[in-house]
Amino acid sequence: MSRRFLSAAVLVGGCLLLGLSGCGGTSSGSPVAMDEAAVRDALGRALDCWKTGQPHDAPGRLTPPVRVADEDWLAGAQLADYQIGDLTRVQSSGGVSYWPVELNLKGGRGPSKRVVTYMVATQPELSVIRQD
Repeated sequence: MSRRFLSAAVLVGGCLLLGLSGCGGTSSGSPVAMDEAAVRDALGRALDCWKTGQPHDAPGRLTPPVRVADEDWLAGAQLADYQIGDLTRVQSSGGVSYWPVELNLKGGRGPSKRVVTYMVATQPELSVIRQD
C-alpha cells in the first residue's frame, strides 16, 4: 500500500469513529433536560394520592401517569402528611432527580416521622421511587 492511501484510510477511519461516538451530534442516550416544577408536581401528586388513602397503584391512573415504588405505602401504612424538603438540596442528573421528603406516617405503632429520598425519573416513564 502506498503511504498516501494508508493516510487516507486512517483519516476516513478516524472520521467514522468520531461519527459513531456521538461527537458533534445528539443521540437517544443523551441526558434529558428536566422541568423541575413539573417533576416536583408529579412527586406531590403521587404523595397526595397516598395521603388521601388511595391505593399504591392510583398514581398510575393520573394524567400523565406516575409509576410509584414505596414499600411503606405498598405495605398499607397511612400517610398523615408530608413535606418536600429543602429544594436547594435537590440533586439532578440527566432525567433523574433526588428529592428529600419528610413523611409523617400513622399506623399500628403510632405516628412516626421519617426523612426519605425519592428518585424522580422522567424517562422512560415518569417514576417516583423511594431510595431507602
